[in-house]
Amino acid sequence: MARLFSQGRIVGLDLAPKQLDLGPRVSIRKGAQADPTVIAALIAQEGPFDIIIDDGSHRPDDVLASWRLLGQALVPGGIYVVEDVQTAFMTALGGSADLSAPNHLAALRDLALDLGAGRLVEPALQRIERHHNLIVLVAADGPAPDLMQAPDALRAAAAGQGALWQGGGGTGAPIVALPVDRLSSDAALTQALQGRADGEALVFPWPEDTDLLRRLFVQIDHHEIAAITPGSPILAAAARVLSLVIVPGGVMVVQGPNDFPSIHAYHLRSRRAILAQHWVQTVLLDPETQPSQGQLLGLLDRALLYGRPGSSGPIQRRLAEIGSDDAGGLQLQILAAGRGGDWGPVATVALACAARSADAVMSDGYRLVAAWA
Repeated sequence: MARLFSQGRIVGLDLAPKQLDLGPRVSIRKGAQADPTVIAALIAQEGPFDIIIDDGSHRPDDVLASWRLLGQALVPGGIYVVEDVQTAFMTALGGSADLSAPNHLAALRDLALDLGAGRLVEPALQRIERHHNLIVLVAADGPAPDLMQAPDALRAAAAGQGALWQGGGGTGAPIVALPVDRLSSDAALTQALQGRADGEALVFPWPEDTDLLRRLFVQIDHHEIAAITPGSPILAAAARVLSLVIVPGGVMVVQGPNDFPSIHAYHLRSRRAILAQHWVQTVLLDPETQPSQGQLLGLLDRALLYGRPGSSGPIQRRLAEIGSDDAGGLQLQILAAGRGGDWGPVATVALACAARSADAVMSDGYRLVAAWA
C-alpha cells in the first residue's frame, strides 16, 4: 500500500502492539477500533483522512462502531471501505442469518436506502457502493449527480472494477437508463439483465418500493449466504449483479457473473477468483515486496489446493529466499515438490528449520515424510 500511495501518509491501528519498520510514511498505533477515546485521539492527531479501510476485527458491532466514530473524519470526496462484510452472517463473530442488530451490513444497507430516497444522512454522502464482501461509502463533495440526466457521471463508480470481468465500467461497456418498473420484482430485474454485456450498467430512478433493493443489497454476497446458512432463499437476479451504486434519487446496477466463491467453499472455477489469485501472487513475489512468511505460506497453501501442478515453484523459491524456517511450512514445501514443484527449496527450508529447532523438524519431518510416503 505504501508503494501504491507513494506520496501518502499511512496510519494503521491494531489491537496488538506492532514493531515494524515500514518507512517514515507508515506508522502503526495500538488500540481498539471501537474505543471512542482511541479513535478521537487518532482523528485529532492524524485526521482528516482521504481513505479509511476497515479490515479490523470484522465483528459487526466493532465495524458499526468504527463507522460511526470515523465516518465523520473523511475529507470531502473521501472513501470509507468496509471489507469482509460476510461476517454479518457469521454467528461466531456476532452476526446472524436475520442480520439482527447490531449488524453492520443491515445498518449500512438502511443508510444506503435512506441516501437513495433523498433523506438526510450523516455524514453527508455522495454515494454508497455494494460489491462482493465489500461496502464503499464516498463522502459528499458538491451536489450529487443526476443519474437520469447524466448517467455517465457514475462511470467512475464502476471504473477500476472493469478488470474483474470481460468489459466493465472501466472498459467502455454501456450505461443504459431504464424505467423504474424494472425494479418492481426479481423477475422484472432478471429479465432486464438478460442479454446484457458483462459490465453493462443499468441506471434506474429511485423506486417507491425498495423491497427488492433491500434484499439485493444483502444478497450480493449470495455465495456467502448459501455457504453459511444453507437453504436461504436467494434472488435470481443476485447471480447476475456484480455491484450496486446508490446515490440520492437513483441506483446503478452493474451486470455480470456474480460468481466469486465463498471463503467457506473456495474454488478457482470463477474467472475473477483466478485473476485475484494471480494478482496476489504477482504482488507477493515482486522483488520489491517484503512479504511475511505467513503470507507466502498462505499463498503456497492456496496454490496446492487450487493451482495447476507445478505452479507452486516460484512461491517455494521465494520462501527459501526469505529464510523460511517454519516446520509446518516445510510440510507444504514437500507436498508442493511432490506435485511437480521444486525440490531445491525443500533442502534450504529444512536446514533453516533444523537450525531453529532440530527436535521440532525431526519429529515433524518424520511425520511429514511418512505421510507423503
